Amino acid sequence: MLVLAEGFDDWVNDTTSFFYYGTLPFGSNTNSGVTTGTDGGICKLLNNNDVGDYYLNIFVGNQTDLIVGFYIKYSGTAYAGRNLCAFRAWEGTFDYIMGNVALDSGRLKISYNNSFTNYVATGSLLSVNVWYHVEIKFVLGTSGSIEVRLNGVADCIVTNINTNYSNAGFISYIQFRSVAESTYIDDLIIMNLLGTEFNDWLGPVYIKKLLGSSVGSYDEFTVQGTLTATQLIQQTPKPTNHNNYLQKQKNVDSPILARQSFFHQTLTTDYQVVGVVQAVYHCTWGLTPNNSVKAFVKNNVDLLVSDPINQQASVNPHWDYVYYSKAPDGGAWTPYKLNTSEFGIVMEEA
Repeated sequence: MLVLAEGFDDWVNDTTSFFYYGTLPFGSNTNSGVTTGTDGGICKLLNNNDVGDYYLNIFVGNQTDLIVGFYIKYSGTAYAGRNLCAFRAWEGTFDYIMGNVALDSGRLKISYNNSFTNYVATGSLLSVNVWYHVEIKFVLGTSGSIEVRLNGVADCIVTNINTNYSNAGFISYIQFRSVAESTYIDDLIIMNLLGTEFNDWLGPVYIKKLLGSSVGSYDEFTVQGTLTATQLIQQTPKPTNHNNYLQKQKNVDSPILARQSFFHQTLTTDYQVVGVVQAVYHCTWGLTPNNSVKAFVKNNVDLLVSDPINQQASVNPHWDYVYYSKAPDGGAWTPYKLNTSEFGIVMEEA
């Protein structure tokens, strides 16, 4: 199932999907994003210049088997012995490298057994200033494996190895490091091998962000503050001023307390297939826990309501990410279905 999907289009204002430690290359707008992503959007830049080794750590919880897919491009000198994507186990007293895919002077290589440079498999040489899609399948265990696909084609693999170093038993975070003077990462997807969807090779995919465009069929919340409802949902996506919000007081006469929905920017026809749609919600819950807040997506006929996204009484802002693998009609997504759907939030009485 899908663990994380990040297109970096709003990275400057949203770091809620990521946790990291160490030296960060995007402490200022200079390195926070560039407009040379794979689909014309923003990608992540890890600068190096051989002065400091910048890296990005993405905590995934305690996982065992994972697939990590992303686009990569580098410019300038490609350095020797640099780990590109490491699968690591951390728990206070230890921090192990369970497996690693390196870019050694531009060439893909695999290592494991708590080593960055003890290479056991060698793959393709990546040219400078070219975007490539890299997808890695990591299987944890005494008979584990690490497989790499490049642009959807098998590139290098090592099987029947012990990827469970020191019997750690899990992967807690994925680490990306700069492999050249400048390293670009885009459209990152992390999956585990559980469930019935998004549990195997996906191949090259793009992640596109669509902001809110206009109010949909339901407009039952009251705008608080100086922004309009559409402006509120176009904060990308983290609101910086919590004095601006949509508010609905409890109505004891209605089993459905309130709905709010929005259309979104149009997805261009360049996208032939839509794999999954993720909606991001931000709310502060001020009612009793026996009521629920749910996300929904609808078209002209069908309404698909998610599980409750926030049932806890709290004054703190709460973020939720809801994945829709199917369109409201139960079928696969298409650009047309996405463009004619609206997304929203509903408060219901228990």
